[in-house]
Amino acid sequence: MSTAIALRQIGAPLAPLGLTPDLVMIECALGALDTGFGMDRDLDADIYAAIGWQVSRGEISRRRIAWRCRSPISATWEALPSPTSSLDDAAHLVPYGWGWGAGKTFGTGRAWCREMRPRPGHEPRYSECERLSPARALTAAALHAHRYLILGSAGHG
Repeated sequence: MSTAIALRQIGAPLAPLGLTPDLVMIECALGALDTGFGMDRDLDADIYAAIGWQVSRGEISRRRIAWRCRSPISATWEALPSPTSSLDDAAHLVPYGWGWGAGKTFGTGRAWCREMRPRPGHEPRYSECERLSPARALTAAALHAHRYLILGSAGHG
């Protein structure tokens, strides 16, 4: 366990919009996206926490839970989106300046994210993923894009 903490890289200096993504949490969320199909609110919360958002789970009653989240640059809380089940919500995870596409082929969700304006002298960074649904595939591709941004700002990508 101490090894994982030693390797944890939090807060890339050039993270977009003041986000403080967590590389280890992104890797865990990517692994969790490989299983399951449809909505997974716990995983949705983990995904948003991994890219630096505050996430809150509040119990309304015995049967209802209210999920809320807040961007690091926002003073207000909002309902937690569901990128594991909604393609529109997954698209909001794609970093600014990156293009994306998603669809389904032969029952498999496929998606990609691509840096639209690469750094001078570099090829554009690109991620393509397959999962059980297009929403999960795009969520995975977007998390890979965030991962590239973390590593790139740390001098690795």
